[in-house]
Amino acid sequence: MKMIMKFQKDEILKKILDNMTVTPDGVIQLHGHQSSIYHRYLSLLISDLMRDNNLQSKLNSLRYCFTTKNYDVFFGYELNSIFKSMKQENKSAFSDFEEKLDLMLQKIETDSKPVKFELYYPLNIKTDEKVDMINYSEKFTKSKSNYKYIKVTMWSRNQNYAQETSTRDVNLILGFIAYSQNYQHSPISFTLNGILKALTELKLNYIFVFKEGVYSGSYSFEDKSDDKKEYDLSSADIKNLNEFVKQFNSADKKIQYIIYKAISLYYLGLIEKSINYSFLNFWTALEIIAIKKKGIPHIEIIKRLKSVILKYNNPIANN
Repeated sequence: MKMIMKFQKDEILKKILDNMTVTPDGVIQLHGHQSSIYHRYLSLLISDLMRDNNLQSKLNSLRYCFTTKNYDVFFGYELNSIFKSMKQENKSAFSDFEEKLDLMLQKIETDSKPVKFELYYPLNIKTDEKVDMINYSEKFTKSKSNYKYIKVTMWSRNQNYAQETSTRDVNLILGFIAYSQNYQHSPISFTLNGILKALTELKLNYIFVFKEGVYSGSYSFEDKSDDKKEYDLSSADIKNLNEFVKQFNSADKKIQYIIYKAISLYYLGLIEKSINYSFLNFWTALEIIAIKKKGIPHIEIIKRLKSVILKYNNPIANN
């Protein structure tokens, strides 16, 4: 998806500002149809900001995150102070918004510092084997427990960043566990009373968060059930996982990104109940592995995919 042009950003911002009212005592109000228009254009603005590499780089440097879930609420409320200021100063240009957003980020950096978060992910797995750590830098590491849950320890300026970043890493681990258990055969989707089931039951249901050793809250996912199949990870599974972690840690950032995207999409394909969405995730994962770009002949893509399949002596590759 392309970035929004500057003149379009000005128009989007004007729509947001025109559909909100600031009372004399500084309270933001949305009246009638204003609310739906405000949220519609706010979503457009935020979607564009989420694709802004410069902004994302600043947020990662701060270890701060405007959450991408229900962002019309959480992210929007954080931006309301900027909107209110612009409204009071009678400004509506996107360049003014960018300037005020930079000032907000500077204030976040000045007024706060990274603190220790510990996040616990209950999982339907069982193993007594030791699992290695994923290292993204010398200062910040993620560690896995030896039974029933993943524990992530990290430092960030807010809980949103800790949750978003750690969940990304946990999904990477789960994706590779699922891949390790399924790469030699094709998982089959069963139905229960005509309702499609996911290809794996290895998935998250809750996250419990501690900030500086004190319970800070929890998150839940769509499937909160705790009656899923229990996966007993063998020594071979753990050996494969540790080898993957080793290879991942030694790869440069561009290769890490490709691995993360491919494995994450593969995992999403496994936990997705819809056949169509499941296939789309698997297909996109293959395109990422093949580093598909515009102009590359299809025969070259096939060769790249065969090189991956041949590694496991899969007969499909010879057809």
